Amino acid sequence: MRYFFFFLVCLLNAPGVWAQTIQPAGTASFCPGKNVVLSVVGGNPASFQWKLNGANIGANINTYTANAAGSYTVVINGGGKGDTLGPVIVTAAPSPVAGFSFSPANQCSNIPVTFTNSSTGGATYAWDFGDPASGGSNTSTAINPSHTFVGTTGTGSQSFNVTQTVTSAAGCSNTKTVIVTTTQLADGTLGGTGKAIYNGLVYFKTCGNVSGDFTFSNQSTTSGTNTNYQIVWGDGAPDFNSPTFVTTTHTYSIGSHAILFIVKGPNGCVDTAKYYAFVGTNPAVGLNNPGNTLACSGTSLTFPITGTSTNAPGTVYTITFNDGTPDIAYTHPDVPSSITHVFNTTSCGTSSSNGTNTYANSFSANIVAENPCASSAATVVPIYISKKPIADFTVTPNDTVCINSIATITNTSKNNYVDNGNCQNGNSIWAVSPATGWSVSG
Repeated sequence: MRYFFFFLVCLLNAPGVWAQTIQPAGTASFCPGKNVVLSVVGGNPASFQWKLNGANIGANINTYTANAAGSYTVVINGGGKGDTLGPVIVTAAPSPVAGFSFSPANQCSNIPVTFTNSSTGGATYAWDFGDPASGGSNTSTAINPSHTFVGTTGTGSQSFNVTQTVTSAAGCSNTKTVIVTTTQLADGTLGGTGKAIYNGLVYFKTCGNVSGDFTFSNQSTTSGTNTNYQIVWGDGAPDFNSPTFVTTTHTYSIGSHAILFIVKGPNGCVDTAKYYAFVGTNPAVGLNNPGNTLACSGTSLTFPITGTSTNAPGTVYTITFNDGTPDIAYTHPDVPSSITHVFNTTSCGTSSSNGTNTYANSFSANIVAENPCASSAATVVPIYISKKPIADFTVTPNDTVCINSIATITNTSKNNYVDNGNCQNGNSIWAVSPATGWSVSG
């Protein structure tokens, strides 16, 4: 016991055991306007005296906030002779300098502005262009980005605060903000027959199975100052082109047509707005049952698609299998005559409906035909898919036992199937080879 006590006393007084250190150790740096905190860790000293280049600087605390470059040490005292920790060499990290130029200046707001980076000392760059992120991004991390500003329509100019933040490899940063001014665009708002939003796009529509007459109206908020209007009809007909525009008419054939409405303002800036015109009726579609819809996983089924031949161009067909696979979409007239699908998982646990009846433990196949006028759908249900069985078992205590000892063999097979809409557990058939030298105890 005396030897153990002597060893413990020696261990407690041995140099470096449970020794105190300064963290961070060795070297540290701070960015301009910032600092670095030095801390004594380990042990429980009774006093602290911090020094910078040998001169006393700090109060009796275990941390010191360093905001000057130099060699830092600390004298600690635990009741005996003081120990000096350190040094830690603290340096002032240089700050990067942000800087950039841009061109062109005062351009129409639909013309991209190119920014040329002239900063120094940077490792990464962050740009904020100061405009709404409508349909895109108003930030960038490129060195020399290009940006098209999103502004409001009008006949004057609009200014944006563009900020560049440059960060050095040491984490120091610097920013610069410059005002970028753009010239506003004329407003390209067009009104017309059956105007509505379809799939996020603005459509004019006439619902019928013959050609449709459309009336278009000028809804530009800058119409009092606009100097020219152009409508590209998108069907090969001559453009509408006039310095004034209140209303005009146009006849479209069955199908979908892209329209460009081009408006020129008094400042020479031109705005182009895109619209669509649609002539058609509610689409037809059918999805036939291929039969053999009671199948094992891994089976492919082919579903005939019918009734689409008279649908208007632009009709969208969306096919859904509710087994977790992504939807499939086609646009008329590029719709196939059938769709083949492989069911790779069991339908156990999934319920499907045809709108009237719900079928437990079944999948469904569904097709929706949709255009700006209306939609139609067809469904094949029920589709019963059984998972192929996986035979497996475990042996306890292990696969080697003594004669006349009991080995417990546990069935861990995955073997369920769908029978008349119900999920059942399949049968397991055991075989032991050789056929003698064993008996079933339970």
